[in-house]
Amino acid sequence: MSQLKLSESSLITLIADSRTLVPQTLPNPLRIHDISTAGGTIVDPDGIAAWILDHLRDPPERPVGLVPPELRSHGAIKVLQKACRLKQYWLRRGDDVYASRILDNELWPMIEKALSDNNLIRVEFRQASGTNARFIHVRQPDDILSENTEDSDVVGFYKDLLVAIKNLEA
Repeated sequence: MSQLKLSESSLITLIADSRTLVPQTLPNPLRIHDISTAGGTIVDPDGIAAWILDHLRDPPERPVGLVPPELRSHGAIKVLQKACRLKQYWLRRGDDVYASRILDNELWPMIEKALSDNNLIRVEFRQASGTNARFIHVRQPDDILSENTEDSDVVGFYKDLLVAIKNLEA
């Protein structure tokens, strides 16, 4: 069926199974009867669209991760990645040049708020020499970098951060 070419046509019922591949040009049917499942018939438009997407001969490439491809190169994402990749446990403005580059970035307050709202940052004030006694630790940096969809804190963080980025650009 994947070689079928349709134009100016409509489809009432598609009878198929789990191995059926459909072409991109297939018009959306009113219902799908999948003989390989117990439930069988799909009639809601969202279910039909999902079934067709799963059975396309040449499916579109699905985005991987929690950050859309168009925002992967945004400055906030790059600063976040630097903070997560920094090997030291605590970040502090002042003496450490690498930590200062992250914490002095104009986008850091937005990132820090999203991290804080999702329990992914720890801030402590400690007695230390120098002018700044505020120490920051980014929790679960590996899960943040890998955009772990199984961790609800990481998922919530990326949702909050993406909303903040979109508000910033608006």
